Amino acid sequence: MNSLYRYLIITVLLFGTVAVHSQDTARIRIRPMVEAGYVFGGMVYNYNYVYNPGGYFNVAAMWFLTEKEAISLSGGYAGLQKNDRFFPIKLSLTGFTKKQKDGMYYSFATGYSFADDLDLNKIEGYNLRGGFLFESGIGRRIFIGDYSIMMGISYWHQLTQIIYDIPGNTVNENVNYDNFKFELKLIF
Repeated sequence: MNSLYRYLIITVLLFGTVAVHSQDTARIRIRPMVEAGYVFGGMVYNYNYVYNPGGYFNVAAMWFLTEKEAISLSGGYAGLQKNDRFFPIKLSLTGFTKKQKDGMYYSFATGYSFADDLDLNKIEGYNLRGGFLFESGIGRRIFIGDYSIMMGISYWHQLTQIIYDIPGNTVNENVNYDNFKFELKLIF
């Protein structure tokens, strides 16, 4: 429980600091964003690495604090080849290098992802639980009229647990997913 409190404090400090530094609070704009991409990477389990690619889709509401800073809240779905499924809810910070012009962007996200595994569900007593996630990425933003297209790559770390019963005991094992994502984002 201590780690949960530390995680929440760091999240509030990180995103609260960005909101306090916003100069243009009278012009906060909310815009919808759709994000999809290809995930490549895998999971580390019992000192082994298992390649586990897949795809993902997110829908977000972006709050532009200034023309160069935005915070978004998103929810989505990620499905991996080994039948691992994630349902992430995340808070993201996106920064742009140029105001209303084509340029680079960077992003940081943190949140929680609910997890499910179709293969483990077939085995009685096995369960995959979600956990905290962290993402960090860079890319390029291109304006087309009032819309933006963002193409980039990000690192996604997902912490989960596999819980199973053995005679007389319940075992919790941590599983780490370390993935890279090729992403395409559309801001309307």
